[in-house]
Amino acid sequence: MAEEFATVVRLYAEAVVDLTFSAKVSQDEYRRLVHAAEAAHRRSEEARVAFEEHISFHKCHESDPGREATRLGA
Repeated sequence: MAEEFATVVRLYAEAVVDLTFSAKVSQDEYRRLVHAAEAAHRRSEEARVAFEEHISFHKCHESDPGREATRLGA
């Protein structure tokens, strides 16, 4: 679940980078990049919600000794 979330967020970031460097592309290509970035954003939000629900449902954060040690060490 965490890997899927990380992948979707990375793809969103890549789409935003593509859009950022799109100053010299055709209007059609620009529209395509905008739609790709918007779609990637929607997927990242859906993945974030699913990930948060997964953690909440399974209480993953309570059973992860590494996370607990990090929290306690802070």
